[in-house]
Amino acid sequence: MESYCKQRAEDSKVGLLTGASQMRFEFDCFWLDLADCQGKARDADGDCVGNGLDNCPNTPNQSQSKTSPGVKGDACSEDIDRDLVANDEDNCPFVANRNQETTPDGKWGAACAPLFVDGSYTAGDADGSEEKPFRTIGQAIDKAVVGGTVLVGAGTHYLVEQTLVIGKPVTLMALSPESPPKITCDSDMATPAILVKRTSHVAIDGLAISGCAFGGIQIVESDHISIKNNELTGNGIFGMWLFRVQGEISNNTISETKVQSVADQGVSLGQGINVQESAHLKIIGNTLDHNTGISMAVGCPSSKQKPFDQSRMVCSTRADHSDVYHPIEISQNRIQHTLEAKSSDYLGIGLFVGWDHAPVSIKENVLVDNSSIGLFFSGTISPSVQDNEITNMGLNHWGSEGYGVFFVLSTGFVFERNTIENSFSAGAIVYESSGEIISNKISTSRKDAGGNFGHGVLVFKESQVQMRDNTISKSDMAGVFYDRSNGTVTKNTIDGSGLYFPPKSADKKGPYDIWIQGTADSNYDVTLIENTLSGEYFENPSSVIPLPDIEYILSEVEQIE
Repeated sequence: MESYCKQRAEDSKVGLLTGASQMRFEFDCFWLDLADCQGKARDADGDCVGNGLDNCPNTPNQSQSKTSPGVKGDACSEDIDRDLVANDEDNCPFVANRNQETTPDGKWGAACAPLFVDGSYTAGDADGSEEKPFRTIGQAIDKAVVGGTVLVGAGTHYLVEQTLVIGKPVTLMALSPESPPKITCDSDMATPAILVKRTSHVAIDGLAISGCAFGGIQIVESDHISIKNNELTGNGIFGMWLFRVQGEISNNTISETKVQSVADQGVSLGQGINVQESAHLKIIGNTLDHNTGISMAVGCPSSKQKPFDQSRMVCSTRADHSDVYHPIEISQNRIQHTLEAKSSDYLGIGLFVGWDHAPVSIKENVLVDNSSIGLFFSGTISPSVQDNEITNMGLNHWGSEGYGVFFVLSTGFVFERNTIENSFSAGAIVYESSGEIISNKISTSRKDAGGNFGHGVLVFKESQVQMRDNTISKSDMAGVFYDRSNGTVTKNTIDGSGLYFPPKSADKKGPYDIWIQGTADSNYDVTLIENTLSGEYFENPSSVIPLPDIEYILSEVEQIE
């Protein structure tokens, strides 16, 4: 791999890589330059740069950005430009201006005055001033000082085989929030609209990006990033793709992201937001609507700790070092109407969290009308899932495989105070995983199109799950179903009151509030303590009821990524 990257780097320098080939090179090879992440002894701040090389060893900064000569990087410098004015008091923190002179209107520091863009200005004397704005966004980014601002006027800005590359601290924003500038791509353009790479302190605010077949905004190995108030609509592969990013993604609308086949890369994606190997990241208050495949994916989809195929996007394993990484916070987002790609039979998942990632905190999100699964956790360590609303899962074109939340091969999860309503197959499903299900409200878990399942909570395949203080109602088959698993079920209120009754002996009247099977093996035990049941409890020492095809579901997820 290293020799491949060295050769591709030489090809890139002399211009032999263009379009998709250049993007492929960047995906495959950026990671080689960083120190291996091997615990706090070698990487104290969890930014995947070893302590001995890190210019801010106790402050995460993927990019290692350093504006002025000196020992410290920008992320941990109190005076980045070394003009003796502290950053939080400096009107141009990246450009030395000790006198703090301002523009005539007093809004900006004179040393970092903004540049203007207006696509309708055609005169040959453009200098980026408000009176003589640049015609293209690319011109303004190139001319902007480090830490400068580019103000983009209303109108449509076409990108023709030319990604907007940001490799320095800069703010790119709408001149008027009420009139967001529109950015669209030529149909032959094989790169994303905007690429931010190996830098820090970049903000993108108030843009409308649409019709770009290779994605909207891609960010690689960058920190102190702010992406907010943007609209990304009808792009291919991804709305945003984040690889080793630290910062905040907030108040964006990402919709109608499409599956895009890429012949020379073998990938076919369709995600609103894709996050890989990132930490110290907040994703807050965004709306994801009518994306195809997965609305938001965090981490790798590979099962059983096998790294995802390097030829199909970068995803290297970090499972051994998960204690280093600070949690990603995903909160107050609305994720709705995620579609399956019918031609490929892909699943429609609202939020996927996979292998190779920091602990994730998921709270106060609303997930509604996603076609297969609301929240999907595969191979995660200690995810915290609290106070989310999950409604109407499984309303896809075949009317099956609908789960509110799905834990696969995950450990130490906490699923608490969530509401799940109207799921086809199961409200919550746990497969070969361990964790706690606490104080949730789960109702109307319905059988799928094949007449199967319909469980409030389904726990199986050697899982260990503690359930307490949940309210579970209106399950077509069983409120709580354990198969060949261990756990305690304590102080839950369970009202099966279902529509579908599994086979039972003549003296059983049903419905089944709790169904336990597979206990003939002495390795499995489920303890029931002080539960309130309205129907019946049923135990079968053998496993007789069919269960979901997990391997098929996992294979479908891997195809999406």
